[in-house]
Amino acid sequence: MGATNVVMLDVDGVLANFQKGYHQLANELFGHSIEPDFLPPTWDWLENVIGSQQVSEIWRKIRQSGSFWENLEPLITLDQIKDLRQVGWDNEIYYVTSRVGHYPRKQTERWLERWSFAQGPVVISHRKADAANALAADYTIDDKAGNVLAVYYNSPKTRKVYVLDTPYNQFSPNVMGNRVRRVSNFSSFLSDVKEGT
Repeated sequence: MGATNVVMLDVDGVLANFQKGYHQLANELFGHSIEPDFLPPTWDWLENVIGSQQVSEIWRKIRQSGSFWENLEPLITLDQIKDLRQVGWDNEIYYVTSRVGHYPRKQTERWLERWSFAQGPVVISHRKADAANALAADYTIDDKAGNVLAVYYNSPKTRKVYVLDTPYNQFSPNVMGNRVRRVSNFSSFLSDVKEGT
């Protein structure tokens, strides 16, 4: 058995299907017909399409909701959740999320328990680089380009920084060389953690 690693996981966009819940809420509130599973081409795509006023109203509803975060569907499969539980036996798992609103930590904890994710503390923070350093994370994965780059630029060379490939988080590999690993699926990330690569 290899050494124990500290694994820092983003939640929305990596484990939870935030985009689907976000788009469904936009449709419910304003009568839009956005395909729930549509992956936007840019981070702020919805604001450019429906306007900042409607986006602000969506976020107001999210902040007021006692169940929005808890009711999101998993973005990964049940088999991947099982694999994550196995990784959790040999490693320290932390779920670091910038969720806001009505008891976001409690909603996230209930969501993780509902879907039988690996046990691990939930940390609410939008400062992902600071969180990675405070936790002394060996592995991190996120879907937001800004978070990934902040972690990369503030990390020791030994930290393995991952970005889950999506249309909305593309950036030039020249920005950070080969130290940020872009993976097409969560299983690739888990395999690297298990193998210690």
